[in-house]
Order: sequence, then C-alpha cells, then structure tokens
Amino acid sequence: VLTGHESGVCSVAADFEAERALSGADDGAIRLWDLQSGQCLHVWALHRWPVVSIKANFHEGSAISTSGQGVIKLWRIGDEPPTAETLSGHRGLVVCAADFAAGCAFSGGEEGTLRFWDLRSCQCTRTLEAAHDSP
Repeated sequence: VLTGHESGVCSVAADFEAERALSGADDGAIRLWDLQSGQCLHVWALHRWPVVSIKANFHEGSAISTSGQGVIKLWRIGDEPPTAETLSGHRGLVVCAADFAAGCAFSGGEEGTLRFWDLRSCQCTRTLEAAHDSP
C-alpha cells in the first residue's frame, strides 16, 4: 500500500519495469513512487485543481498531467523542481493521451474540443470542435 496523499487519488501512471509510478490527487499534488520500496520520492504541486489524468515515460523522464482547470502541464520527472510547459486552450476539465516516442499528445476538453499537440514545440497543431445539432 502506498500512502501519502492527503486527498483522493484521481489518476495513476505506472511502469513496473522501471519500478516507478506517478499519482495525481484531488488537491493538485503529484507524487513519484518507488514501487520496489513503496516510498514516495517526490511531491510536486503543479496544478491548483484535481489532477484528472497523468501519463509518463519514466525511461525518458517525461510526464504530462491535466486538471479540472483546463490546463495541461508537460514536465520533466528528473528536474527538481520540475520545469513545466503549460499547454493552453481548453476550458474546464481536460484529459489527455500521449505518445512520448512520437512526440505527440491528444487532449479532450469539457468545452467540446479535441486538440493535437506537438510535444517538442508545445504547440497545438490541430483543433477539432464538437458538432452541435441545430434545433
């Protein structure tokens, strides 16, 4: 059992080969865990809202996390403190999937947009809007 969060855990990313995990909580905290020892190695406060999704490539040291405030953070796990790039454009809750090897991510926001991101430039390369039916 990994203990340490002071509020509910909303998201987890784990690499069992690397024996590392990240967890994101309601209070905006992200924790880095050593899965062998069960120890919390670092705690970061990158978000002011719940961390609703988190993805990581532990071998490269890259991570991406999203929150209920429409913010996506791209950051380096090994940096202390982590240097985070903010990918803006969503409003409200946002979730994300990432392919770190390909250098891209895909996010969906509560406001009804899907965004494609180039993780090398931190730029949105395409936006798709939800279709709205006419009354």
